[in-house]
Amino acid sequence: MKRMTNKSGVLLAFIALLHFTCDDITDIFPPKVTIVEPQNGAIISGDSLYIKIGAEDNNNIEKVEIKLKDKNDVKIDFVTLKSKPFECTFPIAEMYAGDTSYIEVKAYDEAGNFSSKTVTFLLGRYLRLNSPNGGEDWQEQSTHNITWSSRGDVLSQVKLDYSLDGGSNWNSIVTTYTSNGSYSWTLPDISTTSNSCLVKIRDYYQGSYGSLSDESNNSFTITADANYLEITSPNGGEDWQEQSTHNITWSSGGDFLSQVKLDYSLDGGSNWNSIVTTYTSNGSYSWTLPDISTTSNSCLVKIRDYYQGSYGSLSDESNNSFTITADANYLEITSPNGGEDWQEQSTHNITWSSGGDFLSQVKLDYSLDGGSNWNSIVTTWTSDGSYSWTLPDISTTSNSCLVKIRDYYQGSYGSLSDESNNSFTISTSGGDESCATPTGLSTSNITSNQATLSWNVVSGANSYNVRARQTGESSWTEGKINGTSADFSGLSASTQYEWKVQSVCSSSNSDWSNLVYFTTSSSGGGSSCPTLPTTTATGQVTSPAAGSVVSKGSAFTINWSFKNGIYTPGQCHIKLFNGNTEVSSLQNWAINDGVYTWYVSSSLSNSDCYNIRIIHTSNSSIYVIGSYFTIQ
Repeated sequence: MKRMTNKSGVLLAFIALLHFTCDDITDIFPPKVTIVEPQNGAIISGDSLYIKIGAEDNNNIEKVEIKLKDKNDVKIDFVTLKSKPFECTFPIAEMYAGDTSYIEVKAYDEAGNFSSKTVTFLLGRYLRLNSPNGGEDWQEQSTHNITWSSRGDVLSQVKLDYSLDGGSNWNSIVTTYTSNGSYSWTLPDISTTSNSCLVKIRDYYQGSYGSLSDESNNSFTITADANYLEITSPNGGEDWQEQSTHNITWSSGGDFLSQVKLDYSLDGGSNWNSIVTTYTSNGSYSWTLPDISTTSNSCLVKIRDYYQGSYGSLSDESNNSFTITADANYLEITSPNGGEDWQEQSTHNITWSSGGDFLSQVKLDYSLDGGSNWNSIVTTWTSDGSYSWTLPDISTTSNSCLVKIRDYYQGSYGSLSDESNNSFTISTSGGDESCATPTGLSTSNITSNQATLSWNVVSGANSYNVRARQTGESSWTEGKINGTSADFSGLSASTQYEWKVQSVCSSSNSDWSNLVYFTTSSSGGGSSCPTLPTTTATGQVTSPAAGSVVSKGSAFTINWSFKNGIYTPGQCHIKLFNGNTEVSSLQNWAINDGVYTWYVSSSLSNSDCYNIRIIHTSNSSIYVIGSYFTIQ
């Protein structure tokens, strides 16, 4: 019996111990923690960082610790949260844009168990307008502070503009101003109160309202005095002779500015031409009427406050139309006038006849598509009745060609103009579909003075025509090649060239291939520069030019053109290379408008092998490479 009792006691003790241990085991599991916001890899562009944590446990969450760390794993900020919701906001205005930063989260239960999560985020740059930001009511010509905040590689200068019409038109406040967060603005003298006012700030080097810009979130008001400006003559019904002199008269009141602009229209106000851009508002202006080609009875005169911009609210025009009577003039194309068949790059005379007193200069243009698109032949040419035209180098024969002539001073194809009565043809030297255009064009063995041009064999081709030239030149170096490669020699160092090839078949020639570009290496002067890769996009870097010298510490303008096939990307990356080694990214996500102001670092080493590359933002294998230049 005693042994039985001992066993029972031991058994009860073991059961009690087992019961205690099960409770313990239930609490050894750590909490489940997730970082809801921000997502891993997010780009944060504001001046604060919102963090939202999800934390769950089979028991209770005792606390959640959140650490904000920089790229060097140094703690920037820290917070402990002991109850839901597990959310917080950290100020990040002083952190550097472009850096990868970290959020480290630990969630603890009441037993001391914990689990952790870490995400990374990238700090984006921003430029934010703080005031005026909507709802303000400011008096014209009073002074108020425009304020803003920014972070990242915002360049040191900003532009400020204002709008009186909700952003349809913008006027300059200051074109270059140090970005210190505040500008004291004396508001403009306006003629009519506007409650649709906005202010816009932009990075001075971003171009026309690029990605780095901001404007008032909502409209504010600028209150103005009551002003007026009114035309009294010509005010409708007058009949004035071209080139005669008459007085334009007006009345005014209020505090509008002392200068006015005067314009006239010949077509009832659809188009306006300047009479005088700045004139003291004394109520009268002696106007010598224009030399026109056709009488118009739809003439108007407009007056506006010089500082109102493009026909602002303080303006007036003739109440009704008046007439300007002109001599009979004409301008007429006589050749090509329809049915001609001219060879590309051949030379022919464009001829025309004219009469009356139209102006002595003309413009000539041509179209390959029946007038949908026009290309310039010559922008200013003495109207002597004839112009010797070397036809363009085209890839495909067109039978929808036209030539247009216009009076140079008539604006964009005004009333004094004429074009070919019917279409004529410009023929290429090939283009038969049975004779294929060469593909696989590549450039190799590039040195300072020569390169090898290669392409794929074309079935049925007996030989190939090759054209090559320095980019920007008008004439070609031409040759007929029996194989599928050619050596192009006698070249200049650090210079961009372009070439194309055409198949020569038994019955016809193919269309010309697309252009391929390459840049010769430097001729040295010490160690020679390495061979540059072949440009894979369409376009070129025109500045800095080959062999040019760029000074450290200077401001230098980079110019380029960049297309991906027939498409023009909206943005691109601009990078500086020394040989084939990237030195720095001058501007990521630059506006692809062909112009960028580069502030050349004084810390760059001297070299003759620098080159600029324009690179596609989503495909780094698509790029344009500039010629070698020197930094010293």
